[in-house]
Amino acid sequence: MGMEKSSQMGMDGIYRSLRPSVVLPKDPSQSMIPFLFRNSSAYSDKLALADGDSGETLTFAQFKSKVAKVAHGLLRLGIKKGDVVLIFSPNSIEFPLCFLGIVALGAIASYHRQPSLHDHRAFQARQGLSSQARHHCSFAVGQSQGF
Repeated sequence: MGMEKSSQMGMDGIYRSLRPSVVLPKDPSQSMIPFLFRNSSAYSDKLALADGDSGETLTFAQFKSKVAKVAHGLLRLGIKKGDVVLIFSPNSIEFPLCFLGIVALGAIASYHRQPSLHDHRAFQARQGLSSQARHHCSFAVGQSQGF
C-alpha cells in the first residue's frame, strides 16, 4: 500500500498542495492565533499534531490549550509584545507550541537549530538580537499553571 500523493510539481518547478487553497483573511489586523484556531471547536477531538519520534499526539483542543499555557508561562517570565525570543529546541511536538505561544503574546520568535554552536548563540544574545533566550521552551511551560 503506497502513500497518498499530497503535492505536485508545477511547470515552474514549485510544489503545490493538491488540497484546496487556504483563504487568508483580508483584515490586516487579524492575528495568526485566532485565524489558526478559528474553527478548532468543530474538530476539537481530531488529531492536530503527531510526533513521529516519541509517538506523542495532540488533538486540536489540546493543541489550543497548550499554546495558551505556553503563552501564559512566557508572560510570567516577563516576555512581552515586541520581545524577540530565541527558540533552541530539537524538532519535536513542543516546537509549534513554543512558536505559537510566542506569537500569541505578540513577541517575535527566532529559531536556531539544536546543533547551533554555543558561541553563535552567545553572539546573538550579546548583539541584542534577542531579549530572552531559553534553551528549551519547556522551561517557560513550567512557569505556567501546568502543562
